[in-house]
Amino acid sequence: MALKILLLLTFLHLQNGGCSNIQNLFHRLNNETIKFNAVVAEIAWNSSVNPGNPELIGKAEIYQKQRIYWQNKSCRQLAILYLNNLLNSTQRRQTYLLCRGAKYTFEEVREISVLYEQIQLIYNEARVCIPMQVHYNNLTAVEDAIFVFVSKSQRFTAPNKFDALETKHCLVGEQDVERLMKFSKKESVLRWLWLEWRGNMKQMRLPYLQMVDVENKGAKRNGYKDMGETWRDELEMTNLRKQCYQLYEAILPLYKLLHGVVRYWLREYYGEIVPKYGPIPAHLLGDLWSQDWAALAELILPTTINLDERIKKLNWTAEHLVRRAEDFYLSLGLPSMTDSFWRESIFSRLNNSIRCHGTAADMFKNGDYRLLYCFNTTINFEDLYVIHHEMGHIQYFMAYKNQPGLFQLLTRYKEQNIFNVKNSQNPLNTGNNLNEESIQKYESTKIIPTVSSFDNGNEYSEMKTMGGKIVRNSNDKESANSNKRFNRNDIDVKISTDDILMLKHALGKIPQIPFALVLEEYRWRLFAGGLGSINNDFWKLSRELQGIDPAAMRGEENFDAGANYHVADNVPCARDIMSRGSSQHWQDILQEATNIDAVSANSIINYYTPVYKLLNRIK
Repeated sequence: MALKILLLLTFLHLQNGGCSNIQNLFHRLNNETIKFNAVVAEIAWNSSVNPGNPELIGKAEIYQKQRIYWQNKSCRQLAILYLNNLLNSTQRRQTYLLCRGAKYTFEEVREISVLYEQIQLIYNEARVCIPMQVHYNNLTAVEDAIFVFVSKSQRFTAPNKFDALETKHCLVGEQDVERLMKFSKKESVLRWLWLEWRGNMKQMRLPYLQMVDVENKGAKRNGYKDMGETWRDELEMTNLRKQCYQLYEAILPLYKLLHGVVRYWLREYYGEIVPKYGPIPAHLLGDLWSQDWAALAELILPTTINLDERIKKLNWTAEHLVRRAEDFYLSLGLPSMTDSFWRESIFSRLNNSIRCHGTAADMFKNGDYRLLYCFNTTINFEDLYVIHHEMGHIQYFMAYKNQPGLFQLLTRYKEQNIFNVKNSQNPLNTGNNLNEESIQKYESTKIIPTVSSFDNGNEYSEMKTMGGKIVRNSNDKESANSNKRFNRNDIDVKISTDDILMLKHALGKIPQIPFALVLEEYRWRLFAGGLGSINNDFWKLSRELQGIDPAAMRGEENFDAGANYHVADNVPCARDIMSRGSSQHWQDILQEATNIDAVSANSIINYYTPVYKLLNRIK
């Protein structure tokens, strides 16, 4: 009763004060939003740099309690104004952005935070150890040590622990393991790394499923069917799921062509371990998650460009490389990095617990933008790419720094997801609801017949014209790295530098589209309770949409989806990044900028037309 009286008095006060009082209310809410964001950004940064800091838990609890109380109170006030049509269009949008999403109790937020930290600890401190002391930067030595060990043990099905050994080398975190996955071409080494990494993730299964249950409670409390629906609502598309599949179908012809070419040459390289038809073994695709195949370009073309060697010859330091990335954005007329960026950013592994996944951070105060990335001693092209990518996020942060705080809510996933305060309270239930029945009908009649072609398709038949006489020796798999059983130089096609770079780019980017769709669809179904089995269904989707198979049989006790950073970090893949923050619906901004109000794959297809032509020329 007291609450109703308070809300009534608030309504009468704001109504009597007219527009000025309402404007003052939103001015205050925007300023308070910035202050809250600054607090959680600081906590998030420190949790990445020093996750073992005991002070973080207490700071997070104080923040969560204050934020939940403030947000619930604010949204109750705004609900009255919203329902009585007292808000202009800008204020209505700010209300929508603040008050949508899942609605949690403080106890639920604390439970999610504890579970999230458990998941992060499992992922970021995962280690793959070998019983030999070698320097982690000497990839050849590390590869040889693993090969010798695996050759002796021949145990591929479970992680091997070497805690009792004094002389051992451990690859720590995804960065170390990923570097070796891109470098090695020895099948047994790749298989062992692939299985060892995923063996670490078994223990993630329980806390992740518990976190899903709590998140679903918060989503249902605010009128959503499940947490997956709140994720889709954040992109403000009533047909997001259908749109994702349409984009996937649009690039599918090019992806299938890449898939067929890669499978052919992998079979020539590794022998019969690569099937003549259907899915490709995931561990052979030059990437820890099978999303980036650029490392396989040297298997396809008679000549390639070793960008790592070219970067190495420049003898750049980490700071020098970051300066070159800044030069690139300056050449586009964009602003330079701030003084605090150079003072606060971290470019090296300070300790073994630091979370080294490339991260850009907006600290929401005085131009404080930061970048976290752990360079190795030897700089490579991957480092160059990651730094340009992360600095691009910072350019966006700077572009909408003058937007009101409520228009910056959607664009800070990392900071706001860390302690589960991104998901706000929505008493209005103004979110976009998906027509699930029509989407399921669309999937069953249109999607599955398309993607199942990976299982039933033919070998890329035209590949028989690529190269000279093929000689296979299936008993000599490991010697493939030094004695290839085919001759790419027999390809009688002129390959330009542009051809090489475009193919490497396509191999790196196109596979990420089906990969992202697998992660999103899997988690949408997981939130909705639509999975028959947690791990087997993940591989069923991977087989249907990506055309890949696991390196070995995977039991239901595993949680292989958790081997990916975006799953462990609980971050959606279908994200939008807009220079105006969230001040307008992204489709309105797209319409104004391009005269197009829908996402299309046409630009991607046009961009990669030379790759499509190249693959058809060399077949």
